[in-house]
Amino acid sequence: MTCDHLDDNAFHNEKENLVLCHWKCNQLKKESPEYQLIAQGKIKENVDSMSVSVQSNPEPKTASKEIDLNVMMGKLTREFLDERLLNKPGKGLDFNDTANAIAYLMYKDTNHGSPETAKRHIKMFCSSVSPYKLIEEGGTWVIVKRT
Repeated sequence: MTCDHLDDNAFHNEKENLVLCHWKCNQLKKESPEYQLIAQGKIKENVDSMSVSVQSNPEPKTASKEIDLNVMMGKLTREFLDERLLNKPGKGLDFNDTANAIAYLMYKDTNHGSPETAKRHIKMFCSSVSPYKLIEEGGTWVIVKRT
């Protein structure tokens, strides 16, 4: 295989002018009008497929439903943890039960809710810079307020 300049100009290295081909085909193109026509057609095809249309006033992109649901899950998780741990000293929250409870509340409001997604949010709110942490108590992971 070799890289062929479709227009036979070795200095014209634009993407639309380059293709991979067999060495023999590359050599035949130099003498064959048929191969030269194919090459010209390929240049046009490449130019057309690489062109980009530009809008003067593009529409603003909106977030996907998945992103909206993820943001809602994050807010719900934070509110759930804050209400139960922030200003209430005492026992922590069971990690798995909390994830299931948050997923249920999310499902109740949106018809979407995943305990695994809730667990990811809980872990984020238990990072080293957050007000909560995960500790292990008797083989069970528990969410507690950081002191």
